[in-house]
Amino acid sequence: MEPEERKISVWICQEEKLISGLSRRTTCSDVVRVLLEDSHHRRQRPAPPEPGGGMLSGPPHSYCIVEKWRGFERILPNKTKILRLWVAWGDEQENVRFVLVRSEASLPNAGPRSAEARVVLSKERPGHGLGAARASLALTQERQRRVVRKAFRKLAKINKKRQQPLAREASAAERMETLVHLVLSQDHTIRQQIQRLRELDREIDRYEAKIHLDRMKRHGVNYVQDTYLVGAGGGEPEPGREPGGAAQPAAGRPEEDYARKCEEVLQLQEQRAQQEEVLEHLAAEIQEELNERWMKRRREE
Repeated sequence: MEPEERKISVWICQEEKLISGLSRRTTCSDVVRVLLEDSHHRRQRPAPPEPGGGMLSGPPHSYCIVEKWRGFERILPNKTKILRLWVAWGDEQENVRFVLVRSEASLPNAGPRSAEARVVLSKERPGHGLGAARASLALTQERQRRVVRKAFRKLAKINKKRQQPLAREASAAERMETLVHLVLSQDHTIRQQIQRLRELDREIDRYEAKIHLDRMKRHGVNYVQDTYLVGAGGGEPEPGREPGGAAQPAAGRPEEDYARKCEEVLQLQEQRAQQEEVLEHLAAEIQEELNERWMKRRREE
């Protein structure tokens, strides 16, 4: 007996496509084929193209599905049973996205890239750099949107002028499409990293509040003032001693978790800066390609 049909969403550029009629035997290659057929039918309609439309113009084997989760991403093999994979994610499904990209749209350092890097305790102050990450969040998002909007505007102009593309322009058009897909794929990754930064900020706030309450229970409401008074009266207390002379317990679990979260925020900030450099480089390549094509048309005219 066949299980009940399920639905999943696949992102093409910045457009979400809902795929229905999936079964346990549906593979990634089946999903790619359906999406390409849908794009072909929409291009044949006389109605104005939808956002992100007209961007799929190659055989099925030139596309692949990328799975993205909290900044991690990997290319799914064509024979992957996508519904079984989706069900296996369980409660984490809300953090998972499937994105259709060209197979060539991969970074030079291909392979899994993580927004949750390996945690190494920092020698510096745990909270150092956290404020800078929060302050640059809005600016980074706005710059991403400008790059993506510019790529879409340029691609839309190209699509209007290439109703009947010549054979010599086919390779240039495919290269442009690959660059645009790569920009949008990186945009998805950075958005997930920004979401993870917000989650870490909330967790850090909770840890700070918990540490404060624990210290109030152990040392009293005025434990901060008592600490300063002890330091002013007789020098700093010995390590592991309370202001009143009793031995302090060792650093608790909340302090360790807080330091780990702060370190993770710093590493996320570094990775996001690297992603921004990649986006700027790709935007420059797109602009250079457009300039070359414009000069070529001017010479032909």
